[in-house]
Amino acid sequence: MFTGFPSTQTPAVEWWNFSKSTTGTTRIALANDCAPIQYFVTGGSTTTIQVTLPQNPSQGKTITFKNDRGFANTQNISLVDIAGRTDLTLGQGSSLTICYIAQNTLSSSTIFSNWVVISSGGGGQIINSNSVSLGGTNSNATASGSVAIGGSSVTATASNAVAIGGATAQASGSNSAALAGSSADASGSGSVVLGGSGNGASATNSGTVGGSSNTASASAAATLGGTNLLASGSNSTVLGGGYATTRGIEGEITLTGCNAPITTTRGASQSCLLVLARQTTDATATVLASNTSAAGTTNQVILPNNSAFYFRGEVICGVTGAGDTKGFFVEGAIKRGANAASTVLVGTPTVTSSYADAGASTWALTATADVTNGGLAITATGQAATTIRWVAKIFTTEMTY
Repeated sequence: MFTGFPSTQTPAVEWWNFSKSTTGTTRIALANDCAPIQYFVTGGSTTTIQVTLPQNPSQGKTITFKNDRGFANTQNISLVDIAGRTDLTLGQGSSLTICYIAQNTLSSSTIFSNWVVISSGGGGQIINSNSVSLGGTNSNATASGSVAIGGSSVTATASNAVAIGGATAQASGSNSAALAGSSADASGSGSVVLGGSGNGASATNSGTVGGSSNTASASAAATLGGTNLLASGSNSTVLGGGYATTRGIEGEITLTGCNAPITTTRGASQSCLLVLARQTTDATATVLASNTSAAGTTNQVILPNNSAFYFRGEVICGVTGAGDTKGFFVEGAIKRGANAASTVLVGTPTVTSSYADAGASTWALTATADVTNGGLAITATGQAATTIRWVAKIFTTEMTY
């Protein structure tokens, strides 16, 4: 519809109001002498807007499309050429200017049949408000506040996501970033993938840096360098090496200096560090854990089936005000067969305390097999009516079939 112009004149602006349209598909065929500015107000519906470009306009005719935001959603406009191709999509808040060249011999990714994109924001596709796409090949920012810069097939598909450089890098989680590298996928909210090849960060605030085929799949988990690493416990980290995993243990740090000397099965040969803690107020035996939950399969040293671990730990405990304090050393070996119930200690673990105040003489520590969860239970026993904080640092050397 034309607004504000005599019907006998071609207007400078053609105004389309879809802010309150209903669902379905609306098809618009622009005339050869259509207005040079096509202004759309969108957002009030799920209507599909499909605009067919003029089929035989005058040479050099330019058309500027503007998709203005009427309401806060993601209603797009699809531009269709004479052959029925829908290669250009205009998102809310975006604008696009194209020019008609009758006998086009140019070769460019910005060509849409005989229409050449003069200003598009990147690669012939600009989708959604406040997005930016600069340079590169088939690199696109398709969500509000997103940015795609350079590279090849680099995409930012979620709000406030950023994808920069590299090849087939994708930032698909809100506020995520995929920076350089190849086949990077930052799909968790607030996640980051930096460099490397085939890396992914799929959980909230997770991240992978360098290396290849590494994944951070739990919240706030991270991998650094290496090959085929998996940080699968929340707040866990895998540092370098190859084919290592945190086995879903929260807060675990996996330290691997090897690169699959036995097999490429993750976790077959690795070393880990886990800090456990608890606060006791009585003389009840309490199992230490890496979070506030009761000791289970994700917050203590847990063995997979058909594995054996050597463990070595240091434990400090004490009361406030630099009062009574006691230190322990614990060491041993543990193994697990086909299931959790088959978990057993190998021999008797060593638990010693050479450093203790007289008032802490009754405080005790044990290392036992947890046959319910299939792991190692570090258990502390404090003192009645006494608040004691216990912190244990457990190193493990791990072998798994």
